[in-house]
Amino acid sequence: MRGLIGDHEPAESVESVLSDMLGWKELERYDADAEALGMRNRNIYWGVCRKLKAMRKEAGVSLDEMARRTGLSAAALWRAENDLQRAGLLDLLPDYCAALGKTFDIVIRDADQK
Repeated sequence: MRGLIGDHEPAESVESVLSDMLGWKELERYDADAEALGMRNRNIYWGVCRKLKAMRKEAGVSLDEMARRTGLSAAALWRAENDLQRAGLLDLLPDYCAALGKTFDIVIRDADQK
């Protein structure tokens, strides 16, 4: 029996066979693509935060004045401008832009389009 076992090429690993069967390599590629898109989207998000702050400063409006104009706290506005209040950014945009006499558009497109 030893001779028969030794004469064969080593079998593929179970992990390799399952990977091929279940498409794990494709999932790994998908995960990498999703991670890259996530980073790209976070960079865009951070750009929006910086833009909010720049618009306010360009208009010569203090955080306290923005708070008065929007009815939001200065602390909440500061957190939004500095990416510390992610969940509320979209909620802030209408009032934030209106307080500066601006409108906004949001475009969501397929990742393969530029």
